[in-house]
Amino acid sequence: MSKKIIAVVACIAIVAAGIGLYFYLRPETSSDADVKNITLTISADGTSETYNVETKAENLGDVLVNEGYVKNEQSEYGLYIKTVYGPFKDGRTADDSKEEWWSLTKSGEMLMSGADRTAIADGESFELSLKVGYDAF
Repeated sequence: MSKKIIAVVACIAIVAAGIGLYFYLRPETSSDADVKNITLTISADGTSETYNVETKAENLGDVLVNEGYVKNEQSEYGLYIKTVYGPFKDGRTADDSKEEWWSLTKSGEMLMSGADRTAIADGESFELSLKVGYDAF
């Protein structure tokens, strides 16, 4: 009978050690899976700065507004980018009388959606560039 008790205790000890080892060595799971790292380059008036942004936001508009890169101006179509901060301490506002406007691109390609409707993924690059002339499309 004592051999059976020793065998059961040994099995329990082995199982407990295995469970402890599993919890000690398992990969950490966290909400970091939702974190995305994107690059944002802001260019205007001969100035260009690139920012590495870590975010849990789902769309580019939220990143731009929440991180303080643009002034939150809404239009009937969504986020309207008129004033951009980044390298401009007091903001750089596009001047309609000079036909200035902010162009939003992804890896150099013009976006077909507004910032607040542009989904983001880890590793993507976006650019905000001040353009002059409405025929610059």
